[in-house]
Amino acid sequence: MTKRSGAPDLGKADVYEDSDNHEYSSERSSPDEHVVKKHGQHYHTKDGVIWKEKDPYSRGKRNTD
Repeated sequence: MTKRSGAPDLGKADVYEDSDNHEYSSERSSPDEHVVKKHGQHYHTKDGVIWKEKDPYSRGKRNTD
């Protein structure tokens, strides 16, 4: 895996190529991007609006537990 040479510096994440010359951004490959942080969410129910705190979770993978 090599950093693409000659790429203009646009203030964005580095661009890399793998052995098959597929380009991808180092920013997109970050595992942190696939984790949803702890947050609150409100739900509208027939009894009114409720607020729930949501724990952090991983995005894009199936939970096999």
